[in-house]
Amino acid sequence: MSNSRSNNNQEVIADMLELNNTNSNTLSTVASVNSTTPAPPERSMSHLTSNTPSPRLYHRSVEDSLEPQESKRKKLNYPALSETHHIDSSEEIKVLNRLALSTIDAVLNDLPLEHSIAYLSNQFMKLCKSKHLQQNHLVNQINDKLQEDFSTRVKPQIEEFLETIQDPLEFCEKFLDLFDNWYRRVVTLNKVFIYLDTNYLAVHSTRIPLLQSAIKMFSDYTIGEDANISTHLKEQFNDLLSKWRESIILKEDGMNIDDHLYNMGVKFTKLMYQCHTSFVKEFELEVIESVVNHYRTLRQTWLVGNKTSINYIQQVFKAMNENIRFFSVSVDRDYFIKILFTKLRWVLIFENFNDLISKTIDYLISNPKSLSIIYGYCQHTEEDYGLNAMNTFAYQWEIYTKSSFQDIIGNHLKKKTTGYTVIHDLVSKFKFFENIVEQNFMNDQIGFKLRSSLTKSVNFSSNYKSFIIYQLAKYCDSYFRQKLNTSYEGFEESFLIVLKAIGEKSDLVDIYKRDVSKRMLFSSRFNEGDEFKLVTKLIEYLGPTDESHSLTVMFNDFLKSSSKYSNLVDIPKTNGLLSDSFKFEPLILTKKEWPDIPNNEDLSEFKLHHILQALLDNLTTKYHGIDSNFSVRQLDWSNYKLHQVTISATFKQGVKEITGNLLQISVILLFDEDNNGYTIDQIEELTGLNLGFLLKLLNSITTEKYKILLLKDGKYYFNDNFIDKSKSIKLPMIRETTSKGEQQQQQQRNQEEYQEQQQLAATIQANRDEEFKSCIVKLMKQEKQLDIHDLLNRSITFLQKKQSVDFSRLKVIIEKLIETEYLKRDDNDKNVLVYIP
Repeated sequence: MSNSRSNNNQEVIADMLELNNTNSNTLSTVASVNSTTPAPPERSMSHLTSNTPSPRLYHRSVEDSLEPQESKRKKLNYPALSETHHIDSSEEIKVLNRLALSTIDAVLNDLPLEHSIAYLSNQFMKLCKSKHLQQNHLVNQINDKLQEDFSTRVKPQIEEFLETIQDPLEFCEKFLDLFDNWYRRVVTLNKVFIYLDTNYLAVHSTRIPLLQSAIKMFSDYTIGEDANISTHLKEQFNDLLSKWRESIILKEDGMNIDDHLYNMGVKFTKLMYQCHTSFVKEFELEVIESVVNHYRTLRQTWLVGNKTSINYIQQVFKAMNENIRFFSVSVDRDYFIKILFTKLRWVLIFENFNDLISKTIDYLISNPKSLSIIYGYCQHTEEDYGLNAMNTFAYQWEIYTKSSFQDIIGNHLKKKTTGYTVIHDLVSKFKFFENIVEQNFMNDQIGFKLRSSLTKSVNFSSNYKSFIIYQLAKYCDSYFRQKLNTSYEGFEESFLIVLKAIGEKSDLVDIYKRDVSKRMLFSSRFNEGDEFKLVTKLIEYLGPTDESHSLTVMFNDFLKSSSKYSNLVDIPKTNGLLSDSFKFEPLILTKKEWPDIPNNEDLSEFKLHHILQALLDNLTTKYHGIDSNFSVRQLDWSNYKLHQVTISATFKQGVKEITGNLLQISVILLFDEDNNGYTIDQIEELTGLNLGFLLKLLNSITTEKYKILLLKDGKYYFNDNFIDKSKSIKLPMIRETTSKGEQQQQQQRNQEEYQEQQQLAATIQANRDEEFKSCIVKLMKQEKQLDIHDLLNRSITFLQKKQSVDFSRLKVIIEKLIETEYLKRDDNDKNVLVYIP
């Protein structure tokens, strides 16, 4: 029964031992030279993959410990042995001791074993159990043999490799092969003496297990006993990792990933890490310093080649990705990875961040995800380095966006663009930057810098400002004249983006008032709803100013004229042209608030038709009777072009409504009384109009399209044969000039626009000069006398709050104030200015 149990126990132990691979060791990726090392997982070329180091990488609340975690080896569950396994005779002990020595020699010399590992381990277990001293004796024999083998075989080869092999990859291959063979033999010894290792060495207070002893023996020699050996070995290690880092650099002709070099680097790092277990912190710091110094050198090369197809930021992200991946496999210590990542970010990005961001921002803007990553890193620089990189980032962002806006304005100004494309280009660029802010930044400062850069660009100089004001006004006028293919919402958004950037908005309001008055008074398709929306927005941004009051009055005048004052009109009771339908739309405007009311010098002798004159007299009386405040107001009807009248006229085709101004309708009514025709001289006498203007008026009602009157044999007649598919006829405006071809008209318009723009620039500069003058006089009046440099500095401080100050222009204003005797120079010191009361 006992023999059967003994055989079963031996089979169980054999089965357990055979589960161990004779080629395995504690370095998981350091395989035998005869084994095939699996290739590392394919590494993405792009730094924008999910493997990109997160901006918040390794920010933890609890610091990771650098101390190695010890774990006790578990004892094998050996079956109980029967009494027959005990050894009593000294002769049998001697036999087993000789077997132990021969087995050790065979293992260390790679010779065949006399018996199977299971059998030998069972025999040596009996030897260990025979006497306690046998275990101590056996351990001493094994250690002596190991030390002898290491000294005679391993040491000389290491020294030879270090002396003769220059290539770090070749050295690594042979060095790791040497270690693998040595470690493989120790693993075999460990299996043979498994009972001794687990039941004696593993629990001993001063001795260590065989595998740990072998690693210690190897590490003591390579990094402890001989400083020269240790130095040369670290040099080979650093050279190998440097070679690997060089291999992962992005190149224009592509990147050849060397998996073998990667595998050797991982294995070598694992082995070096095992050898430095006793002082792992020092080793980690040395590795980090080596990596950082290497990339500090590469950084300069990458910055020089930054304008090639491979940008500096791409190189940086690739380097950080690959190094984190490499050391995660070979070291796998979070705290080490965190420190390495922090150091790499400092050296490659933040050590000279202001210069770096200025050189790479073009690439970052075109690659928003990269920009977002850099921005994320900036959020932690104060915690990691005591550096506020966010301010630097915001500063460079403002410089870049401002330069972009100024380039747009400058290019259009240089080309003397007469359209409004500059507004479209500015808004498109602003929205592009705004989208980047919304998608990638959660920071109000960045959004503020964007708006600030547009404001500074628009107000960069008086030429820039006047150009943008004029173009924005043209953009607005084009929309309301239905020349823009956009919705009101899109138009308003673009208009307000540029409006907010204009410093002094009064100059824009002056032009807008001129344009909107023309649209109100002369446009047949005045868009009252959209105009009112825009004016409401303008008043909102202007606040309670004279300009906002003026706009309010203008729109109130216009709305009252169409809704309130039209009801005061008495329709004439007469036959002929005024019969059937009659409508009069008087425009009663507050004259001082309305710009560009047409000049009526050539109408001073005009004789309005008596029916229309009676109509105006009656309307004036009713207007004065509305309220006591109205009774003192004077109504000037001499702007005859503004007031629209609708009459009915009967043609052979039928009755049609004709709408024109008081001048046009007054002439047409002449033919209601006598249709025998009038010569031009007769019409001139009846109307009191000068011949030049009368011809322009007659042209507007004798055109090919609207031939209400007909010229025949030197006389004008009412055209009974007039034909038009519409029942309502809107007469064209009376043109002040006659055209001579479309091309000539366009050239004239362009010239007029350019002159208007130049005039606007001069007006803005004059207004700015007045601001300069007022500021200087106010300061001098307070201080009585000031050094000229102090006066300039204080004036600039105050004036630049609105827009940038032209230093040379400010000095010119001071000289003019001296000439006009507002100021004088001190008799004793010409640099001191004195205020003259």
